[in-house]
Amino acid sequence: MPAVDVDRQAIERRDFPVSRRGYEPAAVDAHLRGLASEFEELQRSAPGGETSLASTAGAQVQSIIEAAETAAAEIESQALEHARSVREAADRDAERTREQAVERARAHTSAVEEATAALLARVQSMDSEVGKLVEGLRAGAGRLAGDLGALERSMGELYDAAAGREPAAAESSSPAPPPPAPDSA
Repeated sequence: MPAVDVDRQAIERRDFPVSRRGYEPAAVDAHLRGLASEFEELQRSAPGGETSLASTAGAQVQSIIEAAETAAAEIESQALEHARSVREAADRDAERTREQAVERARAHTSAVEEATAALLARVQSMDSEVGKLVEGLRAGAGRLAGDLGALERSMGELYDAAAGREPAAAESSSPAPPPPAPDSA
């Protein structure tokens, strides 16, 4: 749209043709004077004296762009702050979870140490009892061997007496040797 130069003279010009059935010339002149005054007032209130539609639109677009840039900067700032707070909360949660895991591991290790100590004490006690049992079995086996030797001699003497023979002197005076000790390996 081409720019139109408009001033008070162009609005108030009086070169309209006069006709019989037209508007009253005095009313038309008054209207044109009022319109010219309003136009001058608009031109005086506008910066630079003259305002075109393009410059008004440009100013409005500029203010819209500035508002959008401000809003975008605010949104970005809020997003960065939110991301920072989420990251800090995640770091706190991770640290708390790590501390809880370490504490559970320590408690579990302590329980395992206690159980191990109890098992070792029990194994040592059992080893001692087994050693005593082996010694008791050895002693019992030695007595049993001696008793079996004496029983065998007595049976031999009874057999000889029943058969009418004299017991052998060497056999009756020496006890039977004890059986060999079992290997404790």
